[in-house]
Amino acid sequence: MTARAALSPWLAGLAAALAGCHGYLRPYDDTPLPARSAPTRGGGEVEVKEGEVFLRPGRRDIGARLGVELAEEAGRVVVARRLRPDAALEPGDRIASAAAAEPFASPLHAVRSLADLAGYAAAEGWLTLELQVERGGAEVAVREKVRDERRRLPVRRWDPRSTFRRNGIELGSLADWDPQHVPPWAEPGDHLVLRVDVGSRAAQAGLRPLDVVANARGFERAGRALLRAPGGAPRKLTVRARPPRRDLWLPLLLSWEADGARTHVGLGPIDAIFHYSSTVDYDAATDAHETTSRWSLFSVIGGGREGGGRWWNLDPSFDMARLDYAYSWATDRSRPDLSASWAEAAEMEDLLGAE
Repeated sequence: MTARAALSPWLAGLAAALAGCHGYLRPYDDTPLPARSAPTRGGGEVEVKEGEVFLRPGRRDIGARLGVELAEEAGRVVVARRLRPDAALEPGDRIASAAAAEPFASPLHAVRSLADLAGYAAAEGWLTLELQVERGGAEVAVREKVRDERRRLPVRRWDPRSTFRRNGIELGSLADWDPQHVPPWAEPGDHLVLRVDVGSRAAQAGLRPLDVVANARGFERAGRALLRAPGGAPRKLTVRARPPRRDLWLPLLLSWEADGARTHVGLGPIDAIFHYSSTVDYDAATDAHETTSRWSLFSVIGGGREGGGRWWNLDPSFDMARLDYAYSWATDRSRPDLSASWAEAAEMEDLLGAE
């Protein structure tokens, strides 16, 4: 064995010790928060998904999905008018019964109210109905697909100084919207939140797509928003600017990293003397950000989860805190930096709340 080969394990160990546990930070997560929908004044629904806005009929409005407007009249369901010129149903048609026809068939059932048809609205885009209707004194069989009538709405984005985009937010003006397309609690001059980045301070503070902002200029200037809510007073929400990225490393002595989403402080080689780390993660199931932390001081270890309690233990042989950190440090390290899709968001100065 050569001297060089004999030294290799020692050099590798020295390199690991010098590196310590540094390198915990990750690229900014600009994944948009999940899509959301809300009722409109006109009885439909407005949906916001990845910064785009879509208008669709109400969840149980089967008529619009068949291309017509339906009404109840003397215990029968009647076609009031056509919404699409190519609709198979005609004004004056009385629907006597209905059944699924494609891609599967079901027995006909009587139709006496809109509630007897409303359940079919959930099958928009793939189910075809067979309808027995009374037309001009005769009974006619009509087939019509339950269509997905969602359509995209044009949006005028409002961000005069690119402040919101730099902070992971997109806002749209409601000033030129059809009043029937806006949420009932919105007022003229309000702005609609179109998109919020998962990793943004705004998302951590509780800002969500479809929130209605009553004071867009004040929000832009000071980071304090008034959000309108159904049947209540505006809710106040404060969004702090993204903190500067901290990255200090003194080999064998100190490691300090922080960016608002992850924090790591370590003393000694491989954090042997003291270790602290925390992570802020978004949980889609609860629609909330949760902070998980862990610490270790010699043989005393501890940690906790926001809202889930804290724990600590004395165990000189099994350091669960550092093992958990090591797993978090090693996973997802190859995630690409997607912030380029929002131009130079990572490099531009954060102004939200700066004044």
